[in-house]
Amino acid sequence: MKGKVLTPSQLMKSSKEDESLYPKMRDSVNAYKFIESQFSKSCQQ
Repeated sequence: MKGKVLTPSQLMKSSKEDESLYPKMRDSVNAYKFIESQFSKSCQQ
């Protein structure tokens, strides 16, 4: 993305795509934390 000059319409489009990516990223982080906690629990037993 860096170094490219974007027109306003391209900026709007990319920001919309980014917005749709955020929830997915947050979900994957939550899933990772959950798996990590489950894994550490099973290791402690």
